[in-house]
Amino acid sequence: MEGTLASAKKRIYSMLATGAFLVGALIFYGSLIAPEYNRLIALRGLVDAKKEALAEQQKIFNQVKQALAKYASDETLQKTVSLALPQDRAVSTALQQIQALASANGLVLQSFGVNDLSLKPSESNLKVAKKVGTLQINARLVGNYNSFKEFARGVETNVRVMDLTQTRFQQASGERQNVYVYDVVINAYYQAAN
Repeated sequence: MEGTLASAKKRIYSMLATGAFLVGALIFYGSLIAPEYNRLIALRGLVDAKKEALAEQQKIFNQVKQALAKYASDETLQKTVSLALPQDRAVSTALQQIQALASANGLVLQSFGVNDLSLKPSESNLKVAKKVGTLQINARLVGNYNSFKEFARGVETNVRVMDLTQTRFQQASGERQNVYVYDVVINAYYQAAN
């Protein structure tokens, strides 16, 4: 009977040890393996989402590249760019446009000066304009504020690419109350020869 009791105790200890091992394995799995597995699944989902986004971006990039290739050889685009960015400095044309804008908006162009700034490479991938030059036009205009506001809007929306970079104004001496003298700096851009 003692032998059966001893073997029963061994079986009980063996079953307790197996149960403890099983509980330990479940705790180990629940606390270490399951969270890492869930994290791995989430990372796989993120990788798949990024692959899809990359594929979509590449598709868009290829469409833009095809459109640029199509328009790079288009003569209409070349002519349009030449209106916005003349092939040379075209100083007289730029001054005529500024004079016309001033007159159309009721301003008087009193004086002007022109500086040719250094050339910059074009930031466009189109082979339409290689280098962009800048004519800096300093002008003195006289007129009221509303006229100047319309003049500034005209410079910004002119066919030739121009921008109004600086403006200083003061009330005209000996004139009516709402007449001002405007000292402006306007940049007019052009395509430079290679």
